[in-house]
Amino acid sequence: MKTVYLVSCAAEKRAADLPAEHLYCSDLFQKARAYALRNMSLGDQWYILSAKYGLLNPGMIVGTYDETLNNMRKSERMQWARRVESDLRNLLHPGDRVVFLAGQKYREFLEPGLLALGCQTLIPMRGMLIGEQLSWLGKAAP
Repeated sequence: MKTVYLVSCAAEKRAADLPAEHLYCSDLFQKARAYALRNMSLGDQWYILSAKYGLLNPGMIVGTYDETLNNMRKSERMQWARRVESDLRNLLHPGDRVVFLAGQKYREFLEPGLLALGCQTLIPMRGMLIGEQLSWLGKAAP
């Protein structure tokens, strides 16, 4: 059994082609990334949920873009979630855990498919405002 951490992308980006984990520079993204890295065990993985690219390997080189699920219609978000779920099905097995460090729009259509696959989903910051998320991530060191 492994854990996969899913960190949502951020609007604040550096203006260069960089590995995805270094492209996003918001405080929330940086703290969520640090949380995932601190809590990973051998065999665990983390990925970025990108509005443009879907499931993004942190080492993949990408350039800046201006897309967010918050501006997409429901049908577009559902299509995005199907694409990400398809990618995750190649990585996950029943019993694996998925930790969402992402907002509702990034989870809403993705979580049901992961549960149907037999994965356990954890949403440690469910219902928290941005300030509360930042505080929680800052205190959540193991």
